[in-house]
Amino acid sequence: MNGGAPGLEEGKRISTPKARIVNRKRSVVGREEKIAREGNGKRSRVVEEDAYYLKMNTENLQALKAHLESVKLKEKELKQKKHKRKV
Repeated sequence: MNGGAPGLEEGKRISTPKARIVNRKRSVVGREEKIAREGNGKRSRVVEEDAYYLKMNTENLQALKAHLESVKLKEKELKQKKHKRKV
């Protein structure tokens, strides 16, 4: 026995205890009850954030559509120039 714990034989192994994962049981809460539990301030903040992101997404979508239209127009012009060269 070289440097081992006193009283242990060489053939024995010590198992270390493992921690089990414990999940907290949550009661199922309906949407209406959840909304009722939230404060008015939080609800109004969420509504404001939703409106803000909807506005931003709408603006981005409009810009993307404008860009797509310009790309289509340029592509059409290039096709016309190509067609004129061939004729």
